[in-house]
Amino acid sequence: MNLFLVLLIATIAPTVLASAGEEKTAISFLVNNREIECVAPPVIIDGRLLLSARDVSGAFGKEINWDPAERAVTIRWDGKTFKTVVGVKEIEINGVKKPIDVPAT
Repeated sequence: MNLFLVLLIATIAPTVLASAGEEKTAISFLVNNREIECVAPPVIIDGRLLLSARDVSGAFGKEINWDPAERAVTIRWDGKTFKTVVGVKEIEINGVKKPIDVPAT
């Protein structure tokens, strides 16, 4: 599974599934056939399903930090560091900035 998609911009694919409960308030996704309930509600922007970085990182047991002053999330995942800032269409991977098509929200 592409880590970039798992971290911030999960597309609707068989590996990360979002499902709405009866009242459309309980949202969950699957990781290795284990259901993970979202704390923060996902949103769809420009055809992309955005899941909470905290929900996804937590499902994989990865370290995540939030910097409220910078409005940035940093995730450490298998020796790599990923950083993105709310509203910015780029992700920094080990210090190298790369464009993304939908900014973090």
